Amino acid sequence: MFGIKFSPVKNTRPIKTIEREMESTRARYQHYLETTSDNYMAQRGDVKIKDPHTMAGNAYYEIREFINPISKLAKKYNKEVTFEDARILIRNDEFVSPVVENDLSTKILISAKDKSKNKADDSIFEKFKNGILVDKFDNPEIPFMKKISNALGELFTGKKNTNVDTELGIK
Repeated sequence: MFGIKFSPVKNTRPIKTIEREMESTRARYQHYLETTSDNYMAQRGDVKIKDPHTMAGNAYYEIREFINPISKLAKKYNKEVTFEDARILIRNDEFVSPVVENDLSTKILISAKDKSKNKADDSIFEKFKNGILVDKFDNPEIPFMKKISNALGELFTGKKNTNVDTELGIK
């Protein structure tokens, strides 16, 4: 009447034991560790923000609000912009003094790479040479996004004291 069968059902597959379940879980986790990296990066268009959650203060959240205008500017100038926590770049260097590491803990490295030149050189020396360090807490009367605007203007145009305030919507 209700479609209930009273005949016994054969179980053709073996029952998973706890040991087998643990082995499969370990295998999946090992595969995850092998396929992922520890370099966290947020990206939108031509703007990359590497290690955003280790940046000084709330710098990531301030930059995040302006990602779309910065991406449009980067496309206009045919550049690829990267924001990085400066301290992360030197973390694995055993010859860096604690004073230098402490100094870089409040700074963000902004670099702009020309997209037409497909240079694969991403060495730390080239990043510091071609980028601009912006200090989040230095000179607090100047807003942080104003500092970033000045750095981006210099990176895009190659001229000192140039900013992109109007393009970013900063007053």
